[in-house]
Amino acid sequence: MVLTDLLSPIEITNHYLSYMKQRKSGHIIFISSVTADSVNPHGACYGACKAGIRSFAKSIFEEVRKTDVKVSLISPDLTDTDLYRNADFGVDKELVLKPEDVSEAVLFAVNKPSNVDVFDIVIRPMRNAIKK
Repeated sequence: MVLTDLLSPIEITNHYLSYMKQRKSGHIIFISSVTADSVNPHGACYGACKAGIRSFAKSIFEEVRKTDVKVSLISPDLTDTDLYRNADFGVDKELVLKPEDVSEAVLFAVNKPSNVDVFDIVIRPMRNAIKK
């Protein structure tokens, strides 16, 4: 989990960022989670990884602001994925976000004018979907 959710995005960013700065263009999209800003009793490691990505994204955003490289952080809440297959709670699949909802948030951030950077997008279902 640490490799997938924290270290890989950092390594990929470090690899491509210098090229983006030289070209004075590019857009880095990070996918975090609403758990990055809260206590996560159902997945402490997951929440810690997402908090790390949130912190890294904020730092990269400030680092590249004057270079015309954009940085966006998308933080979805419960999304219909296999992440919860072993959780100690149930999820009402009718109420959770769909992967397409996250994709639309990415498109929203990417399709802004060149002088606009949408950094922090939080996406939540209208109702709580956790079932005990």
